[in-house]
Amino acid sequence: MVKQRAFIIVLILILVACGSEGEDQKKSEPTSGEAVWTQSVATLLVSLGSATVTADGTDQTIEALANPQPVRVGDRVAMAEDGEGVLTFFEGAETRLAPGTVVEVTTLEVSGESTHVDLTMLAGQTLNSVDKVLDANSRHEIITPAASISIRGTDFLVFVRPNNLTQVATTEGKVQVTAGQNQAEVTQGYGVAVQPDQTVGTVNVWAYANPVISSPVDEMPPLAVIFTNTEKKFTFRYRIGDVMPVPLGPYELVVQSPGPARVTGIEFPPETPAETPQDIPVTLGAITLDVSGAEGETLMLTFTQGDLTNTVKATSGDTLLVGLGDWTVEVARESAPEQTQTVEFTAVEDEVIPVAVEFGR
Repeated sequence: MVKQRAFIIVLILILVACGSEGEDQKKSEPTSGEAVWTQSVATLLVSLGSATVTADGTDQTIEALANPQPVRVGDRVAMAEDGEGVLTFFEGAETRLAPGTVVEVTTLEVSGESTHVDLTMLAGQTLNSVDKVLDANSRHEIITPAASISIRGTDFLVFVRPNNLTQVATTEGKVQVTAGQNQAEVTQGYGVAVQPDQTVGTVNVWAYANPVISSPVDEMPPLAVIFTNTEKKFTFRYRIGDVMPVPLGPYELVVQSPGPARVTGIEFPPETPAETPQDIPVTLGAITLDVSGAEGETLMLTFTQGDLTNTVKATSGDTLLVGLGDWTVEVARESAPEQTQTVEFTAVEDEVIPVAVEFGR
């Protein structure tokens, strides 16, 4: 009799469990007209340097100009200090990653024309662009340690500082910044700072900087431009051709040409009008590289001028842009980096200076 009762109890439990499972399955099934969401995949293209993608606890190093790499929910992307790249989520939606930026894909779902994208940003700088207006079922957010930024079709920048201060600037459209119970709407030409304790600052005009570069060469490459606030030491990284917003205040900039050029004493005062670019003149010189004993080889050149330094790859016959003034250049063949030659030259305005280097056979 006891065995029979035990059997009946077990049977009842099984039936209850099956019924409960059936109820769960029904709840997960979409009702009529409800969107069916499926996991999607983003792609990462590294344009400079390298990036580390961490997926399922495994690190993979992605070098510049490799084929676009898939990035899935839960994956983390960390750009090297010399790395730049672009995450593409769907047509017309991408995030450009500056050197040192660390992000993690938190949500990536699609349902027909609707999308859910949540990107957790832990450090660095991102330029985010969504070309199309998102529908009512879509969501695109950047989540930082201090705030979340929601968009509906716009271009904006997010900066996460080492102390987790978040800065947001909008260059087209508008974004909604939420930190705890606090919110702010940031429209085109304006920016806001969110403190690590989620205090949202005042929405203020951000200056639009416009480096105007003159050089002895006709075609200007998209050189990197780095603004540094001389009071707070925050950096803002752009490329020639970008819209370049920065908070008001004092700055210096470095144009990251092969031989970097620095401009100091830049000031954006409180009365700076919104969306009015301030021209910043920058003059570069140039050299032509003539290397004997290493024809056709890839060369490593390290330019030094005071505390300015930069290492680039080149070949004999290349024309390279440099800041004005005296330079020391260390030249090595990529195949034999321990064998170096050192030359000095003075770059001047409107001239291309020949620089000769000779390697022994």
